[in-house]
Amino acid sequence: MKNLILICTIGLLPFTLMANTKKKSVFVKEAKKQEIFDSFVYPAKVEPIVNAMVLSESQGIVEKISTPLGAKVKAKQSLVKVRHTDPVFKYRPVTLKAPVTGVVSKVFVSEGSLVTKGQKVLQVTDPNKVKIKIEVAAKDLKFIKSGLVGSFSARGLEKPVSLKVLGVSPFVDPATGTATAELEIENKKNSLTPGILGKVVFKSNIHNGFVFMENAIYYQGKKTFVRLTEKEGENYKIKKIEVELGPKRRGQVEILSGLEEGMMVIERASGFLPDGAEVTIGNLPKKKDQKKKTEAANKEKVKTKAKS
Repeated sequence: MKNLILICTIGLLPFTLMANTKKKSVFVKEAKKQEIFDSFVYPAKVEPIVNAMVLSESQGIVEKISTPLGAKVKAKQSLVKVRHTDPVFKYRPVTLKAPVTGVVSKVFVSEGSLVTKGQKVLQVTDPNKVKIKIEVAAKDLKFIKSGLVGSFSARGLEKPVSLKVLGVSPFVDPATGTATAELEIENKKNSLTPGILGKVVFKSNIHNGFVFMENAIYYQGKKTFVRLTEKEGENYKIKKIEVELGPKRRGQVEILSGLEEGMMVIERASGFLPDGAEVTIGNLPKKKDQKKKTEAANKEKVKTKAKS
């Protein structure tokens, strides 16, 4: 029985060696510098710059509303008449006028209703002049400064709208841990409707560098390495190099030093890869189509014969 097991083991040994010597398949990415940046995304709201509230000047009854919701008005135009209820004033009506030019965006009362002094009656807004407000987290305030350019996007917009930061409040709200920032649209032709909700995206710390998936990095003690493929004759062999890592962004790692453009970095492999092992590249760029070359050469020959 022991002899039989020994014979079987010896018989399987060549197949085991063949399996161990089979080349591993790897997937590579060429080292090319690309634009790298930190992204900051915030919920945003479009608000009117001109938004004036019309208040009742005294207690009385709303006698007439001359300008309904959505009506365009000019500054000093009569909007509402409020009749005094106090006989001392001989029930004389008071006319409330528009403080600014714009559109009646809200009506808080109706004809015949009783109002008190200082009560909201109407709201006048200029929809053509808007700003965008965001709340910036305290930890991001060192990046979000006046003049920083970003983009605003919202449902219904065909493409993002370019904008820049007008100013940032120096005070952080203890309840939310954020500071208010106001932004303006760079191209005044891009009209946004007040009240729209969307998001603002900023790019900061923009520079060129190398980024790779985290799978491409491996560690030995406190050192970090990547594996490269180098061509030797018709074969590709593994070579490891030490690199210095930068920050991680969205599942990718920036490599600060150790790489050069054109190096082929292994991001995935079908198994363990010892240094110097021969591999096959699963995503090797295809060579130029030989058929097209042949056709082009034949056409050139035909042209040459025609000329002669």
